[in-house]
Amino acid sequence: MSTTKEHPDTSGSPLVSERLFECLGGLEYRPVDADKTVTRPVTAWPLDHEALLNSGPIRAPAFYKGQWSKPGWYWMASLGRHISYESKFERSFLMEADFAGTVTGVVPQPFRLHFERDTAPHRHIPDYLVAHEEDIPELVDVKGLRAREKPLNRLTFALTECACDQLELRFTVYSEPDPDWQENLAFLAGFRNPLFARVDEHLPLLVDVLADAPLPFDEACRRLVSAGVDMGVAAATVWRAAWRRVVQVPLRSGLLNDDVLVEVARPEPTEGLLNHEMRSAA
Repeated sequence: MSTTKEHPDTSGSPLVSERLFECLGGLEYRPVDADKTVTRPVTAWPLDHEALLNSGPIRAPAFYKGQWSKPGWYWMASLGRHISYESKFERSFLMEADFAGTVTGVVPQPFRLHFERDTAPHRHIPDYLVAHEEDIPELVDVKGLRAREKPLNRLTFALTECACDQLELRFTVYSEPDPDWQENLAFLAGFRNPLFARVDEHLPLLVDVLADAPLPFDEACRRLVSAGVDMGVAAATVWRAAWRRVVQVPLRSGLLNDDVLVEVARPEPTEGLLNHEMRSAA
């Protein structure tokens, strides 16, 4: 079993690991279609991951006047449904998860972890439980770069990672992405709308146009138009193909320049959730 470590490792020594293990308490989750939550000792697992992936959120997002966070609902095209988020960073995470193309399920605020400490009991609700194709589920905490360095957050992440070892889950701490990457991905995400599915019939033609070599965006559009595609539809076809990872474009530079290169997607994964470099504060 492997565990994704995207935060400072505070459990490197056996003594520290043993102390963290001793702090593990219960895992509280809401079974599907249940009115009440169920709590089981973390050390009594592993439980079938499907029980957690099919559970309901342990809490609902709060909406109130004047709140500093920006909660909302993000429509994930890959899942065909809305997923809640409680901050702009969580929305960024969902957008990358949607773009990655490997996600088969997302549960927001999936459960509450209870930890026993000498000073006081400690509880933590991770942000997302994510299911991937042909991979073990991933527990994700979303925290800004500065906030993740605070002592209490570092302790929480270490305890959560220890719990994930017991639960046979991978663990990731996601922080804010590169601004250019995020701006460009947000633009492409607009083409996830089902209304753009009508241009999907032109995607094979676009692949044929790019078969010999990458082309600047404007040239790729001109060749689509020469093949009988309307000019407005041609541009939408390129951006829709980029969102669906049929073609790839540079997401760390000016995406809307006419000379931006468009090429057929390579066999290796496109930059996305799992292979996009997550910032480590280590």
